[in-house]
Amino acid sequence: MAILNGLFPAAYRSLVRPFLRGTIVRVALFMSHGMILLSTNLFHPKYLSLVALPFALTWVCTNFFLKRRYSQILLDLITEDMIDLKSMKETDISHLFNDPKIKADLTSAFAVAEGEKCLWHAQLLKLLNLPDLDQKLIIALEKQSDEETRIGLVQLLSAEAGHAAVDAFTRLAPTAGPELMTAMIRCANKQAPGTGRAFNQEVMHSKRPSEVKAYAAAGLYLTDMGEYGTTISGWLESADGEQQKAGVIAAGQTGAINFASRLEGLLDQPEQATFIPLIIRGLRRMDVPDLNHKVAHYLEHEDTAVRLEAVKSWTISDDVDLDQMLHMVGTASEDVQQAAHDAIVGADYQNVQLLLEALSSPRRSMREGILGVLESMDIKDLDVVRFARSRTQQAYENLIIAESLDLLPPGKVTELLRDHLKQKARVDVEIVLRVLAAHDLTGRIRILTRSLFYADKRQVDNSLEALDSLLPQAVFQPLLPLLENAPGAQPSGQIARKFFRIQNVGNNDLDLVDHLINRGQWLEITLLLAAFHNSPTGTGGQGVEAKLTSALQQVSGGHHLKHLHPYLQRTNQKEISMDSAISITDKILLVREIDIFSDLSVSELAAVASVTEAVSHPPDQVVIQEGDMGETMFLIVKGRVAVIKHLGADNELELDQIDSGDYFGEMALFEDRQRSASIRTLTESDFLVLHKAEFNEIVHEFPEIALNACRVLSDRIRRLHARFTSKD
Repeated sequence: MAILNGLFPAAYRSLVRPFLRGTIVRVALFMSHGMILLSTNLFHPKYLSLVALPFALTWVCTNFFLKRRYSQILLDLITEDMIDLKSMKETDISHLFNDPKIKADLTSAFAVAEGEKCLWHAQLLKLLNLPDLDQKLIIALEKQSDEETRIGLVQLLSAEAGHAAVDAFTRLAPTAGPELMTAMIRCANKQAPGTGRAFNQEVMHSKRPSEVKAYAAAGLYLTDMGEYGTTISGWLESADGEQQKAGVIAAGQTGAINFASRLEGLLDQPEQATFIPLIIRGLRRMDVPDLNHKVAHYLEHEDTAVRLEAVKSWTISDDVDLDQMLHMVGTASEDVQQAAHDAIVGADYQNVQLLLEALSSPRRSMREGILGVLESMDIKDLDVVRFARSRTQQAYENLIIAESLDLLPPGKVTELLRDHLKQKARVDVEIVLRVLAAHDLTGRIRILTRSLFYADKRQVDNSLEALDSLLPQAVFQPLLPLLENAPGAQPSGQIARKFFRIQNVGNNDLDLVDHLINRGQWLEITLLLAAFHNSPTGTGGQGVEAKLTSALQQVSGGHHLKHLHPYLQRTNQKEISMDSAISITDKILLVREIDIFSDLSVSELAAVASVTEAVSHPPDQVVIQEGDMGETMFLIVKGRVAVIKHLGADNELELDQIDSGDYFGEMALFEDRQRSASIRTLTESDFLVLHKAEFNEIVHEFPEIALNACRVLSDRIRRLHARFTSKD
């Protein structure tokens, strides 16, 4: 497979790799089965072994032939970059290149290679634990002219490189730039004590930048704490920013706890914001006690580098620490996500049940991150079974309540609540399947669950039959009706009670209201309150609305917040009145009609609606002026607007007219450019305004918005093209 993947350009291999892993097996099975079927018309199946004999002999002879030329073929593949080592495990690589002749050929190729190829060969030889590799790296280091390649070679040197490496560094120093010098100093510092002392002293007496000297001072501190401890302390106390930065680097590199108090003091000074990542990294190297408390508020810092260092410094020792990292696996930065993932997987403290419970998060990115964590962990079968049954029961409870909404006043809001509950049930089932797939090391469940969402009913039935043999019956039997969509054929309560003890939701609207209040879900209570308020018959009266308003106030704080999307968490503290609950519901109904948000669930629509701002404009008013810089997008709730080029000029041109359900100004959110056209209202118009910062967060959380925006933009271009074509 590594060779097949190597046939593709390097930029596409990460995309092709997972596809090939399953495809090779499927192709082999298809070909073998196809040959058997085709042969039935030519000869009896009992003679199939005789027919296969020539193929088997050819295969054996080919093995002997390839064995003789194995090393040359492999070297040619490597030289032409036609073998994808990333698709192979480390043990497989060691086995593949274990032949002494191959190692000798690789070493010879490394000796004459330059630039990226030289570094690539060096990394491969490092992986193979080649004897005397340090000596070969030092020779190559002085031959290379590219500084980036030299830096990579220096980083591959081991702690046993010794004086030979430091002597080479001394010869390279006169022409080395700051980055190469830093790499060489750090390598010298990890050698035996005193090995790099003379080299570091020479750096300290040179005119090198303070940042480079910082690494030299850290190395010298290990052999002379008195003199260089004073030097580092002086840098830390300096008013000069560059020297203070050097002090932070040097103190952190030493790992000496006696510098910790000074670094902590700098951490609290706002003017040292640029040093925060370096300070946190230094405190982590010093193994400062209670570091979580010191870096906690930096987990939400606007600078990605700061958040990354805070996550790397986080120690998980209880559920509170773990819960904090679970939120970080859903952050916007991939580097921060990976650091949080590594922190959870590598932590001594583990709580699989908390991880499974956290899959209830309304944030899609957080759920994806947690599922990635679960795939990297060894989860006990009992934990998975308990979670699967609990989440399946939760899906049934959501469906039962959705079916009971007939007791409520009919209307758009009631249907919105029904959709919300059905969507929650669907998410519950999907999460159960994802967890079961993550726990299955064979990968069969993952393949079968994909087939469940195909349109071909026969394929779905086959997948269900296969899952029946793979999953425990305690998991599969209650899950089966949900996968078959059986709850539509008979009440969900009847099906659910065959497997679980389900609480009765009551026989009238007041019992249902009490049941939903006891669930403590902010969005459910909000929609319920709006449903009663909008009822034309006034069902329930003011007493029910007062009870729901009181419940809404109670769930708008404390631990209930964790059930909300972060956007709703920001706004619900203020939006706890009946009027505000109705306002957010109206916004959800309006946003739902906008094309680019059409694929979002009700809870996701609520998150989007909560960060929009309602504005109104009279007829013939300019909303956007061509040439102005903009950071807002307008969603047309009611009214009609014209898109105009050269507004007010002799060559004024109306490009298009758009009305309710559409939007404009979106290009300002994708790029920092001037408005390309003016927008003028044709009728009295109401808008929901979305600002750039919130839009970027929303698109990251719900990527389908960007896809829908592309589709709508494409439709506009087609309309505009058709309009100008018709004029011609």
